Amino acid sequence: MDEVLTHEHDVVVIGAGGAGLRAAIEASAAGVSVAMICKSMLGKAHTVMAEGGAAAALANKDHRDSWQTHFRDTMKGGKYLGDWRMAQIHAQQSPDRIRELEQWGAVFDRTPKGLTSQRNFGGHTYPRLAHIGDATGLELIRTLQQKGVHMGMDVFMEFTVRRLFKTDGRISGCFAYDRNDGTLHVFKAKTVVLATGGITRCWEVCSGSWEYTGEGHAIAYWAGAKMGDMEFVQFHPTGMIWPPSVKGILVTEGVRGEGGVLRNSEGDRFMFDYVPEMYADEFADTEEEALAWVDEVISGQLATKRRPPELLTRDVVAKAINSERGAGRASEHGGAYLDISWRDEDEVRKKLPGMYHQFKELAAVDITKQPMEVGPTAHYVMGGVKVDPYTQETSVPGLYAAGEVATGLHGANRLGGNSLSDLIVFGRIAGEQAAEASKQMGYFAGIDQAEIDEVVTETLAPLSREGGENPAKVVSDLREMMQDKAGIIRTRDLLLESLSDLDKLERRANITSPGGGRTYNPGWHQALELSAMIDVSRMCALAALRREESRGAHTRDDFPETDHSHWGKVNSVISMGDDGSMDIAYSSYPEIAEELKSLLDADDLHEGGVLMDEVTFRVFRGEPDADGEPFGQMIDYTVTLDEGMVVLDVIHRIQAEQAPDLSCRWNCKAGKCGSCSAEVNGKPKLMCMTRMEDVLEETPDGEPVLVKPMQAFPLTKDLVTDASWAYDMDRRITPISGPEESDWEFRQEEADRLQEFRSCIECMLCVNTCHVLREHQMFDDFAGPRFFVRLAGLEMHPLDTESRIPEIKDDFGIGYCNITKCCTEVCPAGINITDNAIIPLKERVVTEFYDPLVMLTRKFRSD
Repeated sequence: MDEVLTHEHDVVVIGAGGAGLRAAIEASAAGVSVAMICKSMLGKAHTVMAEGGAAAALANKDHRDSWQTHFRDTMKGGKYLGDWRMAQIHAQQSPDRIRELEQWGAVFDRTPKGLTSQRNFGGHTYPRLAHIGDATGLELIRTLQQKGVHMGMDVFMEFTVRRLFKTDGRISGCFAYDRNDGTLHVFKAKTVVLATGGITRCWEVCSGSWEYTGEGHAIAYWAGAKMGDMEFVQFHPTGMIWPPSVKGILVTEGVRGEGGVLRNSEGDRFMFDYVPEMYADEFADTEEEALAWVDEVISGQLATKRRPPELLTRDVVAKAINSERGAGRASEHGGAYLDISWRDEDEVRKKLPGMYHQFKELAAVDITKQPMEVGPTAHYVMGGVKVDPYTQETSVPGLYAAGEVATGLHGANRLGGNSLSDLIVFGRIAGEQAAEASKQMGYFAGIDQAEIDEVVTETLAPLSREGGENPAKVVSDLREMMQDKAGIIRTRDLLLESLSDLDKLERRANITSPGGGRTYNPGWHQALELSAMIDVSRMCALAALRREESRGAHTRDDFPETDHSHWGKVNSVISMGDDGSMDIAYSSYPEIAEELKSLLDADDLHEGGVLMDEVTFRVFRGEPDADGEPFGQMIDYTVTLDEGMVVLDVIHRIQAEQAPDLSCRWNCKAGKCGSCSAEVNGKPKLMCMTRMEDVLEETPDGEPVLVKPMQAFPLTKDLVTDASWAYDMDRRITPISGPEESDWEFRQEEADRLQEFRSCIECMLCVNTCHVLREHQMFDDFAGPRFFVRLAGLEMHPLDTESRIPEIKDDFGIGYCNITKCCTEVCPAGINITDNAIIPLKERVVTEFYDPLVMLTRKFRSD
């Protein structure tokens, strides 16, 4: 049997998005030992893709807002199928969690009075979403990451958990493998927190990162946890739909919150025709009234008019776009037109910088002048592991869950912005409760060796199989099937077919042959992910088949009405039977408290792309030799291009068609996480943001496109490098320190000055091109451009009181930089690293240590 490494921690947190990081921070603060296991690199989780904001009733933009109104909006948006206890906790605690983020250094946009700014979003009565432009998820993750690295937790990056262990009916640990080198690991734990996110990679068109294959849902189910509401999968109404390579990438609801309008191919604002009766009193029924509301909001007034129908809940807008398509009024490529170009150009760029950049780079569309084409994309699963609302403990003792992997808060449909605040509210509770429970356990329970041997055998089995399918083909067929038969519109016949298809896919999955070895082998990883993808897809299809009504994100074409008398009172519960079968039952939450019931509405309670030429990619394939030096060769792959492809699409096509074990790190595919850095034709690039038409323009005729890993970092395998130095450097930087206040007041101008630095996605392209690090390998003595950006942001932060100039000079070696500006040239976020970060820091060092007047003043003071 292969060697299995064993670790012991009081609390193991699985997942490092917003919920996982917040849970790990809280557990670490309680003084227990914590391991955080993340499927990707730390700071690259799906949360970075969240754009619009975090919902919290701060009432900074409209004093009429309150937790009670937030509670009402959440329950109403979820079609009254959510757990009212979780909705209450969430609404009450969200404001404190947002203020806490600011205490830890988060920078949100500001109101004229210097308070956290908030924007309008679908289903929210008042402007409620704290935001920084349209990159709020990135800000949340960076803040939690930079807090977490100083908390003493052990972080295991690029590990995938495949099994939870129980001893005497209680959780006792988990099994994981290292995606980098294939080593096998057992984590003994007194408690475990699941924070693994969602399942939307099971659909062909989705906004989720590659991580969203449902392992968290699956391992909880396999361990005996009860699963709830798995029929409710939200299709966000606005994902990119053209070119084909970007189909599904999210277009933030913030566009509509800033006044964006939806039109069909005939130019009509069709959303006026789709306002449900339950919302009729709250939404405008004429374009004049809708425009008047936007004018009020833009001018900073309290809104007195009814809201535009584009701000209806996501389920309503998604189904409206789908209906327009069915009626033959779709946009050119089968969606709808989202238009913000009527707003002032500078305001659009300021409020929606990410969207401007995303459409400009990926679709060659200037959103200040042209409408965007959008359509529904699988975005979020409301279903998940059932938890206690007050502790987040599941039906398995010692197992906790928070974030998208848990169910209860959102009911049949999630409101935009509630996800980010959900993560930090319930992540904190889960971490706190898991730590407290671990303290009651005096020992680590033993784990049955037979169980360990079994999961080791299962994990390694695909590598020894020969003659089977490429797992990428099975994954592709599964996603296409779920899109067609369990997507936004469902019927009994389609759902029955999907369940039959899943049985066939399971048989195919069991004999896939990925080839290659254990070192960063994506084919092997996909082969292992299939069991989870199939089971969570089966849960969704089964629950959708049984719910014979249409409610929220679940639409049955054969049962189009909403049934309040029966289905409005019950939630589906899926569990594993004694014989391994998937069983489904129904339960109801406790009756809502009378004082909360009065807050609710009484009435509501009763096409393919155009083919282009073939291209040859010459890709580095190799691993480190015995001395740790890169050893390998350049291999040619000939690939057919589709219109609109980026370099990462080509790498994925090579994996799917020719080399399933080609190693490549990626996550969001939207330029927000910075995972897919490489050298393309000798230039440091984000592969997901490098369009093939641009690459081909600069590639000499007849020559291949060269793709190599970043050269500044040690090689892991193929295009994957070891960037762990960055996390060590992050820990060396003294964290933000400031006054302990409840409200953080500073001016929008101060937030604007910081926004450039806070937009860093940690792609490390600047580090890769810096000759001090790349050529001279001065990683111990020189912080490098990325971290000078971080230090400059801290130096300028209006709440930070720490003196950092001495460490910038002595510990981080800013003097070694000789201002070549190569770092600025390669930054995909457009940060002027040299002029706005490094040079000002150099000037401060010179002033502090070499200015004669300052030196003389210091001497007098010391005397």
